[in-house]
Amino acid sequence: MRFSKRPKYKYLSWMELEKMLYDKGQDFDKFYDLEIVEKLPNRTYKKNKVNLSIVNPAITY
Repeated sequence: MRFSKRPKYKYLSWMELEKMLYDKGQDFDKFYDLEIVEKLPNRTYKKNKVNLSIVNPAITY
């Protein structure tokens, strides 16, 4: 979806998002709908729904 004005949402910093991810873990999508709002060069905004997949890092020896 594209908008001529910035959509009215509660915006988070990356640090706030990381904390929420840490708190909710794999259940994040059950509690929240996450959308990324991108500012485009033509002074419009694009909104994209995001589904998160939390993957444990590989353990190497």
